Amino acid sequence: GEGSNAAGNGAAAEEDAEPDDHAHPNASLFAKYRFVLSREVPQRTLEFVLKACGGEVTWACPEEGVPVRPPFDAAEATHEIVDRPRPLKAQQGREYAQPQWVFDSINCGVVLPAEDYAPGAELPAHLSPFVDDEAEGYVPEQRKRLDALVEKARGIVMAVPADDADAMAEGAPEEDADLEERYARELQRETQRLGGSGGSD
Repeated sequence: GEGSNAAGNGAAAEEDAEPDDHAHPNASLFAKYRFVLSREVPQRTLEFVLKACGGEVTWACPEEGVPVRPPFDAAEATHEIVDRPRPLKAQQGREYAQPQWVFDSINCGVVLPAEDYAPGAELPAHLSPFVDDEAEGYVPEQRKRLDALVEKARGIVMAVPADDADAMAEGAPEEDADLEERYARELQRETQRLGGSGGSD
């Protein structure tokens, strides 16, 4: 009697619940993605943070104690997290990245380009999210680059102080062109991946 009513009421309450306005901004960072964790990466740590950010996770070779029934078919994965020079057998339509990509993306609050973290690639400097670079008096080049990627991903146009405008004008067109080309390539890959999921070409 009462137990079933309580369970039924709880389910109804969950269905009627409104979205949490206080959810962390990263709660859905990886919601569009499905990840395969390779055997050499810290699977439990990555599983925790990827799921906390909305991603779905399965394992190439599960650690002991990890459930063996995957939540989705690994062939449907959009990304594979690996920590070796290159994947043994690359799957078309899947992006490969080293574990640092996950943490840097979380720290920035946007999904960073995976190609910068490709297997075997020299990784960019990992920057602490707990340091205020400007207050410290030094802003590393990687911080400037990440800030530009975040601004681009969020569609933010930052005002350039008049003193910096002349200095930036000299190198900006090439750098902007490179970023634009890269963005176009990433957008095309993402569009192909999303468009290709329908099964017809």
